Amino acid sequence: MLTRVVIPVAVALVVGAGTVQLWRELQRYETEQVVRIARLESWSTRSHLARSTNTLLDALTNVREFWDAFGGLPREQWRSDAHIELEHFDGIDVLLYHAADNDIRFLRSTTQTGFDHRPDDEEWVRYEALVRRLGEQATSTMLGPYRYPDGQLYIEVYLVSPPGEGARGLVALIDAEAMIGRLLLDEAPSYAIKVYWEDALLYARDEPGLDYPASWDQQGMIRTSLDALWRVVHRPTQEAVDVMHSKAGDTVLLLGSVIAVLMGFLTFESARARRRAAKAVAAERDVARLNRDLESIVEQRTAELARRTTDLETITDSVAHDLRNPLGAISMNAQLLKAQIHRGALDEAAALKALDRIQPNVTVISTFLDRLMGISALTHDTFERKPLDMRALFEDVFETLADAELPPPAQLALADDLPGVEADELLVRVLVTNLLANALKYTRERDQRRIEVGWVRQGGVTEYSVRDNGVGFDMKEADRLFQAFQRLSDGKRFQGTGLGLTIVSRVIQRHNGQIRAEGIPGEGAAFHFTLEPAADA
Repeated sequence: MLTRVVIPVAVALVVGAGTVQLWRELQRYETEQVVRIARLESWSTRSHLARSTNTLLDALTNVREFWDAFGGLPREQWRSDAHIELEHFDGIDVLLYHAADNDIRFLRSTTQTGFDHRPDDEEWVRYEALVRRLGEQATSTMLGPYRYPDGQLYIEVYLVSPPGEGARGLVALIDAEAMIGRLLLDEAPSYAIKVYWEDALLYARDEPGLDYPASWDQQGMIRTSLDALWRVVHRPTQEAVDVMHSKAGDTVLLLGSVIAVLMGFLTFESARARRRAAKAVAAERDVARLNRDLESIVEQRTAELARRTTDLETITDSVAHDLRNPLGAISMNAQLLKAQIHRGALDEAAALKALDRIQPNVTVISTFLDRLMGISALTHDTFERKPLDMRALFEDVFETLADAELPPPAQLALADDLPGVEADELLVRVLVTNLLANALKYTRERDQRRIEVGWVRQGGVTEYSVRDNGVGFDMKEADRLFQAFQRLSDGKRFQGTGLGLTIVSRVIQRHNGQIRAEGIPGEGAAFHFTLEPAADA
């Protein structure tokens, strides 16, 4: 029996304590909400006041520009469609315009509301101090605040015409309270607002007179387009507090244990729902990640398939294009030999001549097959970057190629400090072989054949260069160098497949590098390339 009483009491006490704590948390949250809303309203009010003040200054500038343009003309010559809108702004007590170079005067006041009133000397004397102060201003400015005899604050705005238009300008006397009151008429109606210029109170609305936390006060600075710095204090009124105040906390406190039990039950269910939602979100993230991974894999495979398809198309086109002629020549000469043998009239000289015609075509086919092997190497799947000794690689490839060259021999000049690189050894060997073979081929007409290999450090990566003193090329044809089967006009007398530089370009692409060519007809060519992405890529 005791247990049956104690447990409910203990539960009631625990739930009651939880209810009180919950009520306190709700009160704290409500206070934070009031501060958050007050902060947003304060920022909005300051932004609105800054924009509206600058709009007023723009309107005054339009008045000055109007009098600059038409002040020197008779009233009947003023533009009929000239319209100056100041009705949306209150507090503009006096507008005074003076052009000192030709003594043009205009005055607009609360009694003279038009823009064509020209004050006489007696009336003008009242504004001598303002006119003198206008002449002292080098740039447009805002001065004040000053007080009228009745104690009301006002602001003086001086708008000076641009240099070169003579000593012209406009003075505006603005009732600060009336102006700011109109600008903030519909802004934050449930809040008390004060606007200060330095220590002077320009404007005050609805002093609240209620006890509230200091954190509810919000203030900040605004700067007008004429560099005046105003401080805006923003406070919620009782009306605003009542609107933002929620009765939920009081209800929770009054209902006590019943609401606490309901909250406990709802919290339990909410926790279960959050757990389910978290699992669902995690599952969705996993699915999204798997989809992204799948899309990435599909994209990579598609790109790889497209690249290999291009390589296969290149090989197919190459076989059809470059093997037809040499195979035809071999076939034709073989048939001639066969015909002579069948007739029993084999002529040794003719047979040797036919064989001599067969041998160059066999060489062409062999060279072409070497190129196709280079393209095949581009498609291998074991792409792997590892440290390479570029100097040793260039020396090894050059030695192999130079052995098959006819005199005069070519000289290879390697930079002593040629740096290494991390790249795929098989592909880079194909690249070096094609570049050196290209240089050897186009220097065969030189008495002194020279190939130079150098390097520079640019953009955080190493750029290698292979330069020769061969026939060179016209830079207008540089775009065709790396296209398959493209032979430049000056290179038609040299045998080749048109695939060597295409292979070079593909190797560079596999390494995410770049290649460019330079050439001068009759003086040689140079190829500059990198085997790693640029540092900012």
